[in-house]
Amino acid sequence: MISYCINYFNPNNSDCNRKGNIEIIINRLKKASNNHDFEILWNNDSSSDKEEFDKCMKDIKGNVFYSNNKGEFAAYNLLFKHAQGDYIVTLQDDDIPSDYNWMDECIHLFKKYKNVGLIGLKNGGSIMHFCPVKIKEFPEARKLRWPDGNEDAKIFYAGWLNTGPFIFKKKALKKIGYFDESFKIPNNPFTSTDADIVVQAWLKDIHVLKYKLNKDFERGVGGHGSKINENVRKLRVDGLLNSFKCYWVKNIKYKETIEKKIKELNEKDFKNISIKDRKE
Repeated sequence: MISYCINYFNPNNSDCNRKGNIEIIINRLKKASNNHDFEILWNNDSSSDKEEFDKCMKDIKGNVFYSNNKGEFAAYNLLFKHAQGDYIVTLQDDDIPSDYNWMDECIHLFKKYKNVGLIGLKNGGSIMHFCPVKIKEFPEARKLRWPDGNEDAKIFYAGWLNTGPFIFKKKALKKIGYFDESFKIPNNPFTSTDADIVVQAWLKDIHVLKYKLNKDFERGVGGHGSKINENVRKLRVDGLLNSFKCYWVKNIKYKETIEKKIKELNEKDFKNISIKDRKE
């Protein structure tokens, strides 16, 4: 069985209204799960749109949990505890899944590469790579720019992933130990939590793949969750910088060992891609 875990937050303002995403996401997940039993677990972090959830989830196995700004990774941890599937997928409420049975591709990879316990499907790596200005403010973070495969490659072992979406084997997730909630930044959706759980997987000898689907998700549907002005932007920059620092303290000592393992595995299993260190 597949468990889809989705954190939903809809402030329903002029910049963001994701109510219409609920039915679309459910219908797309039906296609993704063709030939597989599945459940959909939602954490409604804004406690909104209850009538829409009641209507759309009426004939779907799963549940909707209502909370008040719990935060993305704490929400995932809550849903993980209720997930019954052999495969657990983290999804975001502004990402519309691809319109075909992409889960078959991922399950095939888990079966082919027996030591893989986590697959990331989002192009672009970790949030670290989207925010080079933070690197300039915190030079030590350069040391955490892991070697990956060529970004144009379809598949490679990775030291960085972005959580939208992650696909875990349930047994691997339990061994890893869920997301570290100490990385949470108040009122900031960006943390290093997704990068951290990748490191924790490698430390448990659980291999991590980055895979490019034949057809990517639609991103940013329904608008941003909060209005961005200069004050909010500065708070998010400062919060993300602090999150990087926490990540650095926790994980820098493991970099050399994991880096070596990733390079060796990429050269062994995916000789057709080039291995590179990330640059500014």
